[in-house]
Amino acid sequence: MNHRIWFLLLIMGISLQLSAASPWVGGYRASLDGFSNLPDTEYLGAYLFIEPLQGRPASPHISAGLLAPVFSNTPFQGIYLDIHCGITLFHFQDHPFDSLFLRRSTLAPRIQAGMLASLQEISTPLISLEIQPLSFFFGNRTVSVLGVRILMDPWESQASWGVRIFDIGYYIF
Repeated sequence: MNHRIWFLLLIMGISLQLSAASPWVGGYRASLDGFSNLPDTEYLGAYLFIEPLQGRPASPHISAGLLAPVFSNTPFQGIYLDIHCGITLFHFQDHPFDSLFLRRSTLAPRIQAGMLASLQEISTPLISLEIQPLSFFFGNRTVSVLGVRILMDPWESQASWGVRIFDIGYYIF
């Protein structure tokens, strides 16, 4: 075989070994949200996220994605850009919900702040604050239910609320 092919196979083997040994730091997330002031009803969210210190107390994360209405008469309208950063407050292993799951889990409540901006119309982005008290960490995924969001319009001094019905994140890299 050619030396270049051997060299390429060696580099690929080392890369695979290093990636298998390193912890997962990011992935994708899917959510279902409902808001009191946005048009349409429920919104499906698709995000990419990075959490470089995942599994540790006070681990920060950054996430960016799109929220799209589930039932809309006009496709591609009402889509929002959702960017936020947050922190996992702590990891509690022997939590009261542990018996509900087949796999070992930790209770890992999160708080996050960010912005929600319409892609359809030019307007002031909404400031978003979110609390996810029921967030569970399973090693390669997180599952959160019933997160509460507060949306604020900084120019009009208006606030509204939303509920993140569920949020499931998978670490893929």
